[in-house]
Amino acid sequence: MILAATTLGFSSPPTPSPLPVPPEWTERFAAGELLYTVEDPLDGLTPSIGNGFISGDAGCSVKSKLQPGSCGRIHIGGVFQGGAGQQKRADLVNPFAVVTAKATRRVGAALDLARGLYTNISEVMCLEGRTTQVSLTTYAHRAHRSLLVLEVDSLLELNARCTVRLASCALPNASADFVINATGPGPGAAQTLTVRTMETPPAWSNATHPAPTAAGYAADTLPSEVTLVGGDGPRVFVAAYRTSLEPGLEKPGAAATAAAADLAAATASASARLALRASHLLAQRELWTGGIEVGGNATIARAVNASLYYILSAVRADWPFGLSPGGLARNDYEGHSFWDCETWMFPSLVALHPSLAASLAEYRFARLPAARARAAHHNLSGAMQVMTPPSWTSG
Repeated sequence: MILAATTLGFSSPPTPSPLPVPPEWTERFAAGELLYTVEDPLDGLTPSIGNGFISGDAGCSVKSKLQPGSCGRIHIGGVFQGGAGQQKRADLVNPFAVVTAKATRRVGAALDLARGLYTNISEVMCLEGRTTQVSLTTYAHRAHRSLLVLEVDSLLELNARCTVRLASCALPNASADFVINATGPGPGAAQTLTVRTMETPPAWSNATHPAPTAAGYAADTLPSEVTLVGGDGPRVFVAAYRTSLEPGLEKPGAAATAAAADLAAATASASARLALRASHLLAQRELWTGGIEVGGNATIARAVNASLYYILSAVRADWPFGLSPGGLARNDYEGHSFWDCETWMFPSLVALHPSLAASLAEYRFARLPAARARAAHHNLSGAMQVMTPPSWTSG
């Protein structure tokens, strides 16, 4: 679909002062395919990365550097915690919510909309005494939905070394949204964590409430100091997330075991880690085959592409758990899926991505028995919106 800016009733705005966009981003920024800034994000305004199964905020905000824990969380679609009427998305740890510590200058940060990559570049004084640019790139893998990836790279000359310190704003493992029931080492240097959500069945449900949802989490241990060597390519760190909502992972502890297996498979060799980006970009290219092209106004193009990006990063065909205002990364409206989804988000997906639109319809259909039960509990006819897992819908 191609739109000219004039057909939308817009005229080209005055040209703003040009941002110092690095050369490697200039073309995509001018085409409206990339968002760029030199400012540090304020709390609550960090960009989001996601693939419809997992999603979270990328990097750290200004406030979070001072108060760790105000960002640095990951959500899994469909994993909620809380009692009846109080459910919200349950917060899991994002171990890659980091920035370079004591950077001498922030070169800039970019959210590549079509490629699903967030990159933060800073000028850093290495512990060895030299100055170089260090980039942190984070993405939720589109093809391997359980994987979150961090790449740490630099502009070092061949064989030069740079040890850089990282500052984290990740949530602590002891999240208030979960009861920790098992921890242990994973493959290699990774750590695994199994948690149960703190949730209770709604009063209107006649079903026997199943065991609380489990979430499995395994991640490379990210050191506080990372050494880079010119010519070696990026250091690649991987985390994997699974949940008992997935078929075959109902048993306690199975989610964490599966997460550790995902991590081991993805990181079997250095070449396998480097291949992760290529397979992610291929899946993103296929995802963005359908889209909207805006001619003549890059500002509008960026707004349109950003809107599409945030929808696509929160939904996928093989994980039908709806859409909420604010997307999967945020807890706006506690992550509940309202009529906004069918009114504002569903129509664009029907036109551009029918398989993703079908997953939204599947989400509603799977909860129809529970929606009718909730309506009956309130002495109403028809169906009343619910956001519970399908396992609560019998009875």
